[in-house]
Amino acid sequence: LTKMVGDIVFSPTFAPDLAQAIVSLIDADACGTFHVTNAGACSWYEFVAMAFRLAGFQHAPLEAVAYAALGNPTQRPSYSPLKNTTFTPLGLSTPRAWESALEEYVTIRGRR
Repeated sequence: LTKMVGDIVFSPTFAPDLAQAIVSLIDADACGTFHVTNAGACSWYEFVAMAFRLAGFQHAPLEAVAYAALGNPTQRPSYSPLKNTTFTPLGLSTPRAWESALEEYVTIRGRR
């Protein structure tokens, strides 16, 4: 049984998408602070559940648990997604949805 946190929501980021966004910002001579994540938000449970589905593990035992139940003394915000609002004013495309990025990652990993 795999236990994943189901009550903390974040914005996943696929490293190749981050790299492309950085190149786009450099090419646009952008200055300032930029939040770069894939679009959308999910819990760790939702992220892993989708990864399992994409990898063909439909019957893998997965359970959502509360972060507090893990006994970790580190406090985490329960909702911390970021928005890529600074790209559009620069005429740049925002990174794609995290689901699409995860699908690409799982596909690439499956070829190895």
